[in-house]
Amino acid sequence: MAVLCGLLWAGHATAQDAPLHLLQAAVIGLQDPAQARDASLLVREQPGVVVGRFDVATRNMMLQVRPECTLDAAGLNALLAPLGISVRCFSRSVVGSAPFQHVDADQCGSAGPTR
Repeated sequence: MAVLCGLLWAGHATAQDAPLHLLQAAVIGLQDPAQARDASLLVREQPGVVVGRFDVATRNMMLQVRPECTLDAAGLNALLAPLGISVRCFSRSVVGSAPFQHVDADQCGSAGPTR
């Protein structure tokens, strides 16, 4: 029994120790702090999302998610559509693999690249 518990704990610890992923995007249609708060709360309810923030001043979205989280640009746009906002210039990387930089919402184009 102790061996089984140890194996289960080791598997759990490995999954928890995996580096988080950073999802970033420019946000279109974000008008005010209340809307940003609602969007942040909505994405934080999604499986695998650890941190979620929408910022009106920079027109940016920043999420930290577990590696198994399946959110992508299309999924986020479907999720956020009822709030009247969408994302573009979506990217996903491992947290800490590069210095954090905001997405320039004015420079990423109407369709924007997806990385």
